[in-house]
This record gives sequence, structure tokens and C-alpha cells, in this order.
Amino acid sequence: MTDDERVVLKLQSDSTIIDGTPVVRLLISEPNEDEGMWPFECTETDAEFSALADGVGAEPVASAGRRLLAAITANPGPAGVLTNAFGIAADLGSYRPIYIDLGGALTCQELPWEALCREDGGFLALEHWPVGRMLNSRASPVKVRTFQPPLRITAVLSCLGVSAREEWQALKTAVDNSPLDIDMLLLLSEAPLVNEIRKLALPWVNVDLIPSERVNLAARISDHAPHVLHFFCHGDTVGSPHLNVATAVDWLNKNGPSTHWMTARTIRGLVQPPAEPPWAIVLNACSSADSGHFSGAQSLAADLVKEHGIQAVVGMIEPVLSGDAAQFTSNFYSSLFRTVHSLFFAVDEGIAAGGNAARILDWATLTVAPRTVLSQEPPDEDFAAAARRKQWIRPTLTVRRDPFRLEVAAPMPVTTRLQDEMASTMNDVLSGIVPGPPGPDSPN
Repeated sequence: MTDDERVVLKLQSDSTIIDGTPVVRLLISEPNEDEGMWPFECTETDAEFSALADGVGAEPVASAGRRLLAAITANPGPAGVLTNAFGIAADLGSYRPIYIDLGGALTCQELPWEALCREDGGFLALEHWPVGRMLNSRASPVKVRTFQPPLRITAVLSCLGVSAREEWQALKTAVDNSPLDIDMLLLLSEAPLVNEIRKLALPWVNVDLIPSERVNLAARISDHAPHVLHFFCHGDTVGSPHLNVATAVDWLNKNGPSTHWMTARTIRGLVQPPAEPPWAIVLNACSSADSGHFSGAQSLAADLVKEHGIQAVVGMIEPVLSGDAAQFTSNFYSSLFRTVHSLFFAVDEGIAAGGNAARILDWATLTVAPRTVLSQEPPDEDFAAAARRKQWIRPTLTVRRDPFRLEVAAPMPVTTRLQDEMASTMNDVLSGIVPGPPGPDSPN
């Protein structure tokens, strides 16, 4: 992907106040910056968004998405940019991401941008135009990140009262089918599950209980230096947006509070130098019931990007059921593994496969597959259900303005982890063959 393959629309609050509400203007940042400014007449109190929040109406997701897209395309400049993006022939599997830069209009963060919908009922985020949110960061400029397999993932799975078994199985499924080498540190609060996973003796995962002291938790994660930091836990906004991460003792007590209260600053502090910051953080905020209250994860995502410089953060607007969380995890990481593998081994402009070259990893494209799965109504996988199911718009992606550039570290042979395992298995088989005694015609 190149810099000019995405669309960035920027919202900017005006100093003008009408009926107690600041006027918001719409600008075009990419693919070509435009000097024009257009009114964006849409607020979270509009009837369509209230209906979506309350689950009222036959197609609340589609209605809210149409309202948003209509507010954008009511202006000739943005309408032209989107029409051009829609008109570009999209090959199977190719995307033209659309980002909404909310840095200048934070009040618009509560709008359901992921639901953007055309009049014909087509959702952009489920087709060739994945949708993401964008914020400017106060942290130092983004630098090109080097990469040499394996891809390191630290997963902290601790949702008090909700077993992490489904989430673990989702991660395992993604790794089992990965074309890329994976190195996972798995930290859990369920001792029986830790023992079960240890018995599997999987070479790519190191599993342990979550340390009770935060300094020890940070040391363990920093030693692993994850490319992606993943959480499966409860999120809340009481006091301030935070995650609740339980320990084994908390899990045994069941009714008590979780030991670790994780704000954005605390989460960022889990990876300390000399380890580089994670490429991305996933906040899979879970609930035992479909409550519909805010999880706090979206606010954490915004803070992690804006204040702490994380390149990309996935957060949940509302807590999701453990089954939905697992569906998202399996499909998101499957997309990530395939994409990083293809970037790493891509032949680009004469550069040898695996050679030194900076390539752009677009995070929004990784959300298409998980959103598609969550948009379908089980068991019939009814695609029309997307118009009414909120599950697929609950995950939000927030990124920094600068694209994420990944540079492979050194030339490598084109191979995959699965091929390596097959070769290793064959060697084991051959090494176990014991030569028989010489036959009658064998030379002495």
C-alpha cells in the first residue's frame, strides 16, 4: 500500500457557537490536501444515533450510517473525493481505507463512524473501504520500525468471572494457521487453564499467571518486547477510563475487585525501554451480558494514541460477549499474520523477497474480516443482519496520522512456519528409521 491509497477527512471545531454547540467544519487531508472547508451538520443527539444507542428501529445501524455519510457527501469537495474512491476498481482483497481525523473535533468521537453506509445499504467498512479513526499525537514522530520474525504478541487474558478459554482458543486458531512465525507470552488469571496449556507443550507460547505486583507484570511484558499487546478483560469508566486486570487470587475470590486498575498511562508503562513501544494495542473489553454501557476502551484507545504515541489501538465502544470477542480476535490476528507475512516476503520494485525496504502496514484493512464475521446473524450467516446488529461496529480502530512503515531487517529465504514444521517432522521420522541387517546380496 502507498500513501495515496487512503482517504483522510478531517473534522475541525470552529470558534462559532450556534445554539450552544460549536460549528464543525469538514476538510480533506488526503489523498490531496484541499483548502476548502465545509459545514458538517451532524451531532450525537440526532435521532438516528439515539435510535442506534437504544436499539430502536428495524435497521438502526444502517440508518445511523446513512445519516453520517449524507452529512459528509452534502458537501461537494468530500463528496467528490469519496465518489472517486468508490469508482476505483477494487481487486479482490484490495482496499482503499477511509480515515476520519477527529483531532480537531473530539466531540465527534461519539459518532458511529464504523457504520458509514451508502443509500444502497452497502457498508463501507464491510467492503473495500475500511473505516478508521485518526488523532494527532503529542508523542515524538513515528519512525520506521524494523521487523525480523517471529512476530511477538503478549496476551493478557483476565476477565473476572468470564473464562479466557474462548479467547485463548481464538488466538491458538490464528497461530495454528499462520504463515508467519509467532512468539506469544500468555498471562492468565485461571490456574487450571495455565496448566492445560502447559501440557500442550506448544513451542510458540510461554504461559504463566499474571503477577500480583504491577512492577513484575511490567518487567515480564517488557522482557518479551511485544509487537502487539493484547488484553481480554473488563473495562469501565467509573473514576476514569480503565481496564480491570485480575490475578489468580482475584479469580478465586470471584466477588472482589481486580488487583490491577489500568489507565492509559499504566498500559503504556507495561512496555519499558530498551524494548520499543508496541506497534499496536488491542483492548478486547468483555462482559458476561450484553449490557450496552460504555466500556471505556474507546477513551483509552484515544489517550494511548494521542498522549502516549501508540501507532494503532483497537478498543470496544461497548463491552462485547466473550464469543464475539473471540470471533474478533481469531479473524483480526489471522488478517494481521497474513498481511505482515505478505509485506515481509513481498517483491517490490526489484527488491528481493525479504530484503530491506519500508512498506506500509495499514491497520484499518485488518478489521474487514472480523467485522464481516460479527455482522452476520448466526446460524444462517445472514449478511442483511449487518443493518441491525451492533456487534460489528463495536470495535473501533484509532491510529496516528503518520502511516505505519515497516522495514524488514535482512534478506531471508521465502519459507513459512508451516513448511518448517513439516520439514522438521520429516527429519524426525527419517532419524527414527533403524537400518536393517545386510541382505544376502549386500557387499561385505
